[in-house]
Amino acid sequence: MRRPGGVSRSIDYLRSSLINPDPADEAAKPGAIVELAELMVAAINQTASGDAECGYFLAELLAYLWKRRFRLAQNNETFRKCYSKWESSHTATTRGSALRQIIHGILAEAHRDRRVQQIAIGIPQSRLVIKRNKTLLALQEFSADPEVVSEWTDKIVYPKLQAMRAKLAEDSVIGNLKKALDENGKFQLSRLKPLIKQTVARIAALPKSYYFDIW
Repeated sequence: MRRPGGVSRSIDYLRSSLINPDPADEAAKPGAIVELAELMVAAINQTASGDAECGYFLAELLAYLWKRRFRLAQNNETFRKCYSKWESSHTATTRGSALRQIIHGILAEAHRDRRVQQIAIGIPQSRLVIKRNKTLLALQEFSADPEVVSEWTDKIVYPKLQAMRAKLAEDSVIGNLKKALDENGKFQLSRLKPLIKQTVARIAALPKSYYFDIW
């Protein structure tokens, strides 16, 4: 059963929220989609770990969606536009890919958390949010605007990287980047800040993802 002010995790409630959401509850459908995405991510992670049942399910799902992508695009304008953007986007690069992948992960997590917290504003007692991240919610919508890129770099990406500075220094690729080494050959994250900001700007030019880390 759905808890007062919260989001039920029951399959029946999630299904009804997707197909016939309560018009008095604006958070019902987006909340259900968040839960659905979590289930799909769990199946994806299980497949990556070698789980046979999840592997079969995911293989069948991908084949099903691939064969029906044109029909979905014909019947759904949002699907057509978004799928077209993601399909044509080049999200990965070889050069600097190790650092870029980490930055991409930080941004993807921030997008998901921000989306969930925005949804949860309409359901204050929801289990979706334990503690509001005021910094994240106060940010401008992520975009390629230089001011926005600077804001997200300074308030989200760089602090996260600082927290894992020791790990970055030990990385065989990132820790040996010439730009990151001072005159004594010591790793200095601050020397990478221009590259970090540049990477955030490149990622900002891509379509935003809220539910999956598309890399």
